[in-house]
Amino acid sequence: MVKNFFKTFFWFFRRPIDLAFSVSVLPAAYLLLLYRLIGSSRLPKTTKRLKHIGIFPVRDHYYEPLFNHKHLLHPLGKNRELPGLDLNVNQQLCFLSSFTCADELVELNLTEPAKVDTDFTFSIKSNGSFGAGDADFLYQFIRKVKPKKLSKLEVVIQLKLRDWLLIKT
Repeated sequence: MVKNFFKTFFWFFRRPIDLAFSVSVLPAAYLLLLYRLIGSSRLPKTTKRLKHIGIFPVRDHYYEPLFNHKHLLHPLGKNRELPGLDLNVNQQLCFLSSFTCADELVELNLTEPAKVDTDFTFSIKSNGSFGAGDADFLYQFIRKVKPKKLSKLEVVIQLKLRDWLLIKT
């Protein structure tokens, strides 16, 4: 009931509240802009406090994530021509459909943490950067292509998975 009251109150007074916030946020906005111009590395205590609060100022600059849509020339959802880039979707889908090791992936059970502490302990859940789709693709790609040599594949988890797969192939 109290929550409903606040929702109704905010909805009724949203324009005056928005006006009050837009005026009161100005000093903080200019302080945060100054903070970014000086540099977060030169103000470690401020940076620590902002991280503790859970916010970080983002400037309207091409190095930063885009949040100001006035810089977009066309909507991002619109199809556009990319001359010189042929994704060859049909051939890619044909290649993906040739993967036949799905039953082995089920057998590996990579979504559960390893029960035994072995040399190969790999879990999709405990790994934030190399998720289920990536591991499935890499596994089936290696099983299909059976390369004699592989280039470095970034992280130790990927290398362990690769070595385990090369033994299996």
